[in-house]
Amino acid sequence: MKKAIIITGTVFVLLTVALAVVVFVGVGVGDNGFYTRIDNSNVRNVDDHDMKYSYSLPAVNRSGKKKTVEFMTSRQLREGALLKLEILPMRGVTEWDEIQWNDLPDTIKGVFPNE
Repeated sequence: MKKAIIITGTVFVLLTVALAVVVFVGVGVGDNGFYTRIDNSNVRNVDDHDMKYSYSLPAVNRSGKKKTVEFMTSRQLREGALLKLEILPMRGVTEWDEIQWNDLPDTIKGVFPNE
């Protein structure tokens, strides 16, 4: 009986850790990449130590799923810049990189015309 309790407890702990990894790190949750274009009319100044600007922008992933994303930056970003955002459940935007229009997936190019 004691052995069964130990095994059950160990399995429970392992499953809890695995779930935490999926939720907080994003392992195995599919494509976390979303794309957006900077529109500085959607930025507001905030006073959050290192982060001075808060953006709220529409974004789309390779599958065409659209969502409004919010993230903070330490500087105002270049108007019209295209960004690839990494978004994780519960954590939101964890990183962003400016990309060129030619680097967009073909499924996204129609969403963001080449300027």
